[in-house]
Amino acid sequence: MSASGGADCAAVEPLDREVQSRTPEAVLRALLDGPTSRETLEGAYSAIDRGTKLVSIKEEGQTIIADFSNIPDGDSCRAKSIHAQIEQSISHNFPGKSIKILSQGQPVK
Repeated sequence: MSASGGADCAAVEPLDREVQSRTPEAVLRALLDGPTSRETLEGAYSAIDRGTKLVSIKEEGQTIIADFSNIPDGDSCRAKSIHAQIEQSISHNFPGKSIKILSQGQPVK
């Protein structure tokens, strides 16, 4: 959930957190919830805007397709950080699966 403070915008430090069910949807919703108060005090933060919603999610083979309400596209440091947070949340919790990120139905880079 927290992006590294270093120069690599795509560096992500995973946080262990209990989720209601071990599904891609539950993991992504926990990510969108942002860090808890305790995690924030410990230095965690999220590049994802508060209020970003998971519009839909489905699986096609080993690929999870997740459509969000507001995920930036492009090569900015912030966009790379957000994409890395989403990708790492899936790969860390579901080895062998990949994710295709959509924003309002459109693929993001």
